[in-house]
Formats: sequence, structure tokens, C-alpha cells
Amino acid sequence: MKTHDNQLPVKIPGNDQMLGETPLAYTYYKLYRDTPPEARSLRALCHLEVTGKKRSERVIKRWSSEHDWQERVAIYDTMVARAAFQEQLTQRQAEVLAFINEDMDISLKFQKVCKARLEELTRVAENVDCRELRQLALAYRESREWLKDLIIIMQEEKDDAQEMEAWEERAEFF
Repeated sequence: MKTHDNQLPVKIPGNDQMLGETPLAYTYYKLYRDTPPEARSLRALCHLEVTGKKRSERVIKRWSSEHDWQERVAIYDTMVARAAFQEQLTQRQAEVLAFINEDMDISLKFQKVCKARLEELTRVAENVDCRELRQLALAYRESREWLKDLIIIMQEEKDDAQEMEAWEERAEFF
């Protein structure tokens, strides 16, 4: 961004209006900024009325140059994209967590059923059906594998979240 008298760029606190940028120029900047990137053009702003008047392309180009509209819009677009990405990531994490919780609940129920049935079978040792005992062992083993898979998924989600936080920290420097 441009500097004033070899100082750092100055913004008006509370918004992205630059010091020295008139309210009218700032209004046109916001119109430019809020236009989808593929449709954004300084020339198109000339056709928009603000306070009942249109401004010439020359005036709009001067405002754009003096107040660094291109750089400000690039920063704004990056912030919007980052926010959208973060929203998608948050939604995905919530969906994965719901999936994990539901699967965990199902797996624990399987284990409880297996344990209860095993206790019933072993109460009277002479009536143990080996085929049923084998099926019970397989069901229990399957529920344990299920739980191990869920633990791996949770760890991967944790790693992804940590990686994302590190990426965001690096991105703040740019």
C-alpha cells in the first residue's frame, strides 16, 4: 500500500477506509470490492450512480491508484476465501465428529451385547454352544477393530487441525 511521507500506510480505525480517502471514493471502493472478482472493473463503476451522480473513469482510476484499491481488494479476496475455507473445515470437522460419535456408540453397544451374551453362555458351562461362542468372538473382534479405526480417524483429524492452524499462522505473515 502507498505510504504517506515515507511512513506506514494509515487506515481509519474500525474499517478499511484509508486516511485521506473521501467518503465518496470509499463508497466506490466498496462497490468495486463487493463486486464478484470475475465481474470487477473500474470502467463498470462509471455506470453506477452514487449520491445521484456518476463519476468519470478518470476520477475512478485516480481514486484506485491513490488509495491502492487493487492491493486492498486482493487482501479482501484472500480474507473472504480464507473465511470460506475455515467455514468448510469447521463443517467438515463437525460432520466427522458426529460420524465418529455415532460409530463409537454403535461399536460400544455391540461390545455390551457380546459381553452380556458371553456371561449368559458361561453361566452354565455345559450348555455352551461353540458355534455361538465363535460368532460372539468374531463380533467382539469386529467391534474392537471398529474402535481402532475410529481412534485412527480421530488422530488424523487432530493432525489435520494442527496442520491447518500452522498453515494459518504462516499465512498471517503474508
